[in-house]
Formats: sequence, structure tokens, C-alpha cells
Amino acid sequence: MPDLFQNGPQDSTRSVLVALLACGVVISAIWILKPFLPATIWAITIAVTTWPMLLRLQGWVGNSRRAAVSLTILIAMVLFILPLWLAITTVSSHFDDIAALASSASILRLPDEPKWLARLPLIGPHIGPL
Repeated sequence: MPDLFQNGPQDSTRSVLVALLACGVVISAIWILKPFLPATIWAITIAVTTWPMLLRLQGWVGNSRRAAVSLTILIAMVLFILPLWLAITTVSSHFDDIAALASSASILRLPDEPKWLARLPLIGPHIGPL
């Protein structure tokens, strides 16, 4: 069996430096991929949840993976894009109402607290009208 530390401190220093370099590469890779993690997690979630549907569709279309994938993509687009499109069209059709509400928000204020609030036992004097 060969001795791993036959050159003494040089081999142990080299091993530590290689380990530090490997840790640096892993940390750098995680740092670079960090902005893409939410999209990746979302994509994995969609892929895992649609996999049984893909297999069922593949059986229905004569074991053609291409046709099953095309149908799955079409169904996913209807399920995910159609509600988003409907929401965008609804917001755009009511844009004037939303703009009026936003402009009137600056004049809104909270009403004064009711007088009976001061008569509550224990907490009334602390939270009642000043």
C-alpha cells in the first residue's frame, strides 16, 4: 500500500489546496445558478406532475412519445397560459377604474376610533382615544 504522505507536508498542503479549490468551484457554481433555481424548481414541479398524464396519453396515441409530448405541451399551455391571458385582458379592460382608484387612494384616511373602545376592561385605557 503506497504512503499518501510520502513527501511530507507538500502532499498534505496540495490535498488541502485541492479541497479548497473544489469547495470554491462548488460555491461559485451555486452562486451562479442561484437566480435560476426558482425557475428550475417550477419546471421540475411541472414535469413531475405531468409525467403520469404523459404516460397515459402515450398509451392512447399508440405509444408515440412525440404525439404524447405534443399533446401534453398543448394541455399545459391551455392550463397555464389561458388563465394568465384572461387575467391580463381583464386588468387591461378595467385600467381606467384601477387608475381612478389609485389616484383617489391619497385622499383616503382611517376614521377615528370609536368611543366605546376606551371602556374595554384592562386594555381600554391603553388603546382608546387619546
